[in-house]
Amino acid sequence: MAVPDLSYCFGCGKDNPKGLYLVNRYEGDRSVMELTVEKEQCGFPGILHGGIIFTMLDEVMHYAIFKHNLETVTISVQIDFLSPGWVGRRLAAEGWVENIEGKYVSAASEVKDLSNGKILARASGKFKIVELEKFHS
Repeated sequence: MAVPDLSYCFGCGKDNPKGLYLVNRYEGDRSVMELTVEKEQCGFPGILHGGIIFTMLDEVMHYAIFKHNLETVTISVQIDFLSPGWVGRRLAAEGWVENIEGKYVSAASEVKDLSNGKILARASGKFKIVELEKFHS
């Protein structure tokens, strides 16, 4: 499998001037990414926009799947938002694969506030395995 060019990915792209610049690291088979909440990422004043939280959850699930040498697209995600992410706080997202069956992968993730360990959101997702170079045709 060829490694896709993710340089302009909104979540993890290093060349996207409007991206989040999330950097992936692996802890075993789990993907971990961190973000410090900035005011430009807020919806309600002082509170991280839910779309940014979703992006973190989706990114770590994809990277956890990628660790298994699989390329996927997101089919569906169920998110439970549990607590707000506040400006200035450092957050960590962690994702892992739960099941691989045929052309489908189930994964899960969570985002927590590193200052107090509080979980802000949890997600479970379903992904379809694809060959990205064929996906564009």
